[in-house]
Amino acid sequence: MGGITDMKKTVLITGGARGIGRAAAEVFAENGYNVAFTFNTSSAEAVELERRLNENGSAAAFKCDVTKAESAEKTVADVLKRFGKIDVLVVNAGVARKNMLVDVGESEFDFLVSVNLKGAFNFVKAAVKRMQWQKSGSVVFVSSVLGQDGCSCESVYSLTKGGVNAFAKSLAKELGPFGITVNAVCPGLIDTKMNDNLTRGEKEDIIASIPLRRIGVPRDVANAVYFLAESPYITGAELAVAGGAIF
Repeated sequence: MGGITDMKKTVLITGGARGIGRAAAEVFAENGYNVAFTFNTSSAEAVELERRLNENGSAAAFKCDVTKAESAEKTVADVLKRFGKIDVLVVNAGVARKNMLVDVGESEFDFLVSVNLKGAFNFVKAAVKRMQWQKSGSVVFVSSVLGQDGCSCESVYSLTKGGVNAFAKSLAKELGPFGITVNAVCPGLIDTKMNDNLTRGEKEDIIASIPLRRIGVPRDVANAVYFLAESPYITGAELAVAGGAIF
């Protein structure tokens, strides 16, 4: 029996049932990866994606609360039991809220920080233990251009994504000696449910400021995620996927 080097590569994607996460799962599956992905409340979407990806490959969905360290640890252990290793971790699970700072309550602040920052910390810590032992691996964070430039009425969301970007750069330095790359993809306005709170007029105003004159689609971001995951000499990078827009 061959060792783990003989097996297909495996990607673990947090928040993989919808939007950018689902598109990433599809791109990695199309490129021959085993695909493991987490979901929390999107049960129906997760079941359907798992079924579809298993038609021509190997995929598994895992229910997980990314804000709980024990849930992240168990998920990583279950993925390793199912597929033998984790070559790529895509930290995608995230939430957004639009509010003026003076109207942000403590519960809203805690929710954004818990999912976007603590969730990222929990999964990277759990997965990197194995990657360090393997002396190889790739971590790709799905962050945001708002983590680079900020945005009015989304200061707390921007704060969390700025933290993700700093986390990625720090880990790139820390994990490089283990052969692990760490990068961040920073999407602009993407056509996902996260942006359903925007009115048609608000979207039109944003589109007018985008040189490519369109809203991005999840596949645009997923292709960038795959590119960084497969790039052995790129680490510590922030790749904007925003149609040329500067927010």
